[in-house]
Amino acid sequence: MRDDTRSLAEPAECIKGGRGAIRRHRRKQAAGGLRIDEQLEFGPPGPAAVIGERAIGFAELSLRDDLETFGKRLVAYVEGVFVEPDWRGQGVGLALLEAAGHWARVKSVQELVSDVLADNDVSVAFHQRAGFWRVGETLASGKRQVLLARRVGDQ
Repeated sequence: MRDDTRSLAEPAECIKGGRGAIRRHRRKQAAGGLRIDEQLEFGPPGPAAVIGERAIGFAELSLRDDLETFGKRLVAYVEGVFVEPDWRGQGVGLALLEAAGHWARVKSVQELVSDVLADNDVSVAFHQRAGFWRVGETLASGKRQVLLARRVGDQ
């Protein structure tokens, strides 16, 4: 019997839908054997960071047109970014956001947007290093969130 409670430390094929879920449509090779694979099937889209066959991170993306700040025009939304703790601070998250920007360009949208809790200084700084700027604030479940955006194509 196969255990379906796999972690990101398992092979890349385990992310987002199990065996075969990642189709290597576009690969970007980087130093240290890191590659960013785009996920094209099963679940929400988004790139995965892979070393060998080990997934070490991912970004979950969506298209949204419900943000007043952007006049309800379609934007690419970063629903979340995760990098295994041992790989943080090594450019993996930035590579994932770069791949997210590519995905957004393919979808013909102008902005890549994310939100983070206002008191999460580490995440705000990470997004700013990736070229995001503050465009507003919201209140969700009683918690203040910062809305951040980056023009697609900006570095």
